[in-house]
Amino acid sequence: MQRLRDRLTYANVVATMALFVALGGSSYAALTLPRNSVGAKQLKRDSVSKSELTSGSVRSSEIRNGSITVADVSPNAQAVLRGPAGPPGPAGVSLRSSIDVTGAQVAGNATLTEPAGPGKRLISFGSSVAGCTPTASLARIGSDPGAGSIVTAIEGSKIAVEMYNSAGVKANLPFNLLVAC
Repeated sequence: MQRLRDRLTYANVVATMALFVALGGSSYAALTLPRNSVGAKQLKRDSVSKSELTSGSVRSSEIRNGSITVADVSPNAQAVLRGPAGPPGPAGVSLRSSIDVTGAQVAGNATLTEPAGPGKRLISFGSSVAGCTPTASLARIGSDPGAGSIVTAIEGSKIAVEMYNSAGVKANLPFNLLVAC
């Protein structure tokens, strides 16, 4: 008994009482608060962190749209969403030319543009166009072409572009040419 009295210091007594008060308060709250009585109104902003959440406790229907960003998703989940890397895609459009109504190239990388009769131009590039797909559209380059149509084809090592005005007559019109290889 003497050993116990030697240990009864003011600090030990106050610490023990504080422990009982703290445990009693949280026990009281746990026993008297009804189930699910603490909600969003009682919680302060950022007071619940991921360590307090159990797996599956928050579902997508409970998350406001736009509140989760890619940075919030784990790297593994990001990789799954991206899917497996596939083979590289085609190189895309590397050959292009913009031709004005006079037949002059105003932009692009064609090496030669030459007339081939009224409303027809042959466009050459520094590389083969075999197996490529040319496409052209009438353009507003210096002047408005108005209504019309345009047709492309591969003729040998060149791209042939034929232009027609709104009456269907071949006419020199400005156009943009793209060649996908």
